[in-house]
Amino acid sequence: MGLFNDPYSHLGPKESDPVDTNAESRLHRKEAREVARESLVLLKNRLETLPLKKSATIAVVGPLADSKRDVMGSWSAAGVADQSVTVLTGIKNSVGENGKVLYAKGRTLPVTKALSIS
Repeated sequence: MGLFNDPYSHLGPKESDPVDTNAESRLHRKEAREVARESLVLLKNRLETLPLKKSATIAVVGPLADSKRDVMGSWSAAGVADQSVTVLTGIKNSVGENGKVLYAKGRTLPVTKALSIS
C-alpha cells in the first residue's frame, strides 16, 4: 500500500479533501479489502475452538472493546467513529439468541500527552 513510503506527501489543506471521506464508501472498498487481506493472521485450530458456538458464553474484557474511536486505529484520520462497530457490539451481533456476552471494562488506560519532536 506504500503507507510508510512518504505518508504525508499527498496531503494538502483540509479544503482539498474529497467530499466523500466515508471509509465505508464504494470509493474505498477496494483498498480496504486489500488491506484486510494483507493483514490477516491464520490461526491453528487444533482444539477446534473456532468458530465459537452461538450458544456459548463469551467474555470480552478491556477498555478498548467498547470504543468506536479506538477500533478505527491510529491511521484513520478520515474515519467517522459513529460508523464504526466496536469489538463488543460485533461479538454481540454475531452471537445467537442462546449465547451470552459478558463485558468487563477492566483497567482504565492512562491518558498520555502527545510527544513533540524537536
